[in-house]
Amino acid sequence: MSTASIRLLAVVLAVAVGVAACDDSGSTDSTGTSGPSISTSAPESTADMPQRELLSYGFEVGDVYSYDVALEQHILLESEGADEAIGDQGVPASADVIVTAAGRFAYEVSAGPDTESYSVAIEGSFSDVAIEGTADGEQVADASDIEQLGVIEPVSTVVVVDSLGRLTQDPTSPTGVLGLGATPLTGLSGDLGRMVGPVLSPEPVTVGDTWTETYTETNLGDEPVETTLTATLTGTETVDGAETLVIDTESRTGQADIDLAEFFAGFMGAFADPEDPEADFEAMADQLVFRITIAPSSTEGTTWFRPESGLALRSTTTGPPTAFQMEVALPDEDTGELETYEMRLEVAQTIDYTLVSD
Repeated sequence: MSTASIRLLAVVLAVAVGVAACDDSGSTDSTGTSGPSISTSAPESTADMPQRELLSYGFEVGDVYSYDVALEQHILLESEGADEAIGDQGVPASADVIVTAAGRFAYEVSAGPDTESYSVAIEGSFSDVAIEGTADGEQVADASDIEQLGVIEPVSTVVVVDSLGRLTQDPTSPTGVLGLGATPLTGLSGDLGRMVGPVLSPEPVTVGDTWTETYTETNLGDEPVETTLTATLTGTETVDGAETLVIDTESRTGQADIDLAEFFAGFMGAFADPEDPEADFEAMADQLVFRITIAPSSTEGTTWFRPESGLALRSTTTGPPTAFQMEVALPDEDTGELETYEMRLEVAQTIDYTLVSD
């Protein structure tokens, strides 16, 4: 396996893991069944507050509605090692860039697999992409200057949700994990492949109420990673002449530690020449390194939810830098010697949705 191949594989795997780390939609657990636990707390006094109301999304079979989507990402990338491989796959060895993109996403509702669910096809793309910053020490002014790092693939996915906005089945997509495509920019934007707005409380709520949801995912690592979502109905506000409920959300995801050295030893050994004594990858398992660490992450968001239509008129989510680190030591296919590679990636992003039809 060449170091160039190692580099490309490292980027792709980082993206796959990043999707799960950044997606705060209230996903299913590792068994594929609905896994959240929800509790609701009320303020001590409800004086001068609106009457409690049971909220739900207004999904109707046959509906099609659209959102204008604005995305901004600040990407910091540093890598070292395997010198001949760095940059060989269209991704810079270092970058400090801000990428902004604008597009439109359509949501088409159809019947779900049971009477309590809905299947929603999400299709979207970005027609306006801009970039500024530096890559490998050079100024960049166009996404093509950083090749794969600046590519935004169209989103095409199907989610199955209930009336509270909870996923009841794993998303499906022909284009990659969560339908986001295998590039760092889209792969780290988990919000793009989900419904707009938070998971709603199963109990009637009023201003001041808070509800929480906790779920775990195993992803590629051995240990499950827990995410806790907290939503609070903070007040009411008029948006484009419509009365909305303002729901603030906070997401906290624990650290993910993934060790794939044993997996790669077996994988590469399956393709090795049995007559080559230097190609015993399983015997080299103790020397191989393939570790991915995703630091604890958080996001904060606000949704302006219109109860009459059961849709979010606007939603914005902001996440401070999420840190990814990858360490790799795998044998070069020509020399058999271990080649090392390390990548450090930080991504901070803001995503805004504005409803344009309902």
